[in-house]
Amino acid sequence: MAHPAAATPPDMLTVRDVLFGSTPNQVMVLRTTQDNLGQYYAEQRDTILIVIDRATGREQQYPVYRMRSEADFDIDPMGDRRIARAVPLANAVDPFALLTAAGGMPLIGDGDPPAEGWNTGTAADVDGVMVLTFADGRTARAPMAAILQQMDATLQTTAGVLGDYSRIAPIGTADLLSGRTHACRPISARRIDDRSGTAATAILRVDCEEDGDAGISLLTVLTMDSAADGSAAD
Repeated sequence: MAHPAAATPPDMLTVRDVLFGSTPNQVMVLRTTQDNLGQYYAEQRDTILIVIDRATGREQQYPVYRMRSEADFDIDPMGDRRIARAVPLANAVDPFALLTAAGGMPLIGDGDPPAEGWNTGTAADVDGVMVLTFADGRTARAPMAAILQQMDATLQTTAGVLGDYSRIAPIGTADLLSGRTHACRPISARRIDDRSGTAATAILRVDCEEDGDAGISLLTVLTMDSAADGSAAD
């Protein structure tokens, strides 16, 4: 059956992080990507597990799940009805298995009010330094340039985990995830204090807008400033 006539849209690949769990040494994040594959009648979504070291911020990424949906023109000639199919990934991991093995606990992400183990703070750019401040006076900080550099790096790691896949345009995943950290701003500041014996860890969400939408929404781990700086202890 012929498809409805329509010009192809630009290739769009959005990325959003949500918190998944914490362990004494790590923060675990689930990253979901949504790719329109350069067309109106299909898309691909991937989920990646990101394991972040709470002390250093170093991360490892693992594929979890891939799904493709395509219009079923036999059922709906206009293409509004889609059929979703899982795409097998040979090296996929089970996030709950890794969380269990590491002795961790699941976290509820950006809930309001914050879930147990969370503290809400504010985030402000002070002369190029992102400063997170919490209710007890404790702070975390990092140069905004360094945060954006880390975001660029983690997106390229994600591109490597995703790999290239079939699409209409001759463009690679790494190209689609390059140069995406512009018009970025802090959205929220959270703190993990999970009573594991590990010092509290600050989490910053940064959104980067494209055409009015947050095409990129990532979580970054920041080390809390020392209590000796004049703030209260955990």
